[in-house]
Amino acid sequence: MTDLAGWEQYHGGRYRFLIDTIREYYEEGMSIAVFGASLEVPHIKKAFPSSTVDSYGLKIPPFDVSVDDLVELDLNEPIRLQKQYDIGVCAEVVEHLDRDLALVVNNLLYYCNTVIVQTPNARMLCARLRLFKSKSAWEYTKERWNLSGHTREYTLTELTKFYRPTAVHAHNYVGGTSWKRRLYNLVCECLPMEFRDGFTIVYSRT
Repeated sequence: MTDLAGWEQYHGGRYRFLIDTIREYYEEGMSIAVFGASLEVPHIKKAFPSSTVDSYGLKIPPFDVSVDDLVELDLNEPIRLQKQYDIGVCAEVVEHLDRDLALVVNNLLYYCNTVIVQTPNARMLCARLRLFKSKSAWEYTKERWNLSGHTREYTLTELTKFYRPTAVHAHNYVGGTSWKRRLYNLVCECLPMEFRDGFTIVYSRT
């Protein structure tokens, strides 16, 4: 499935939450770096028109239409940039990498004062339900959208043990409008945060 409109709708809630999180740490004119070939880029540029928004990563079809100005680099390797940024965004990326998460975040913090990471929760209720159907907990993206599967998903403990975060948010901000999805999201909001679908973690240098 390569329906761009469907993908945008599926991730619409996550995009909005990401923008709101950036605003919490943003001051007029701050520079922003987006790591990974993501469709968040046009949304961030629209929300912060007075800021420089640079994109780094790899173009991954079919959804690379929004990153024409992408500077290509492999996030599995140590990155070296020519600029420093106020805010770095790494959304729906770390679960696709082989590189150790702590090394990725520390590398990004070298160039960015604040780094916002969005990633699925390895313990999410949805993943556990998929196991009952004898389906891989990590391959939903690959099965539905014909994109690369996840290499490694992380629990809340794994995301917070190597570097103390500034903020931790856990939400079910992806999905459709069906009654099943709404009911599922409602149930998850009543569960501990460790069982919700995704995390938004904020790391800061100080």
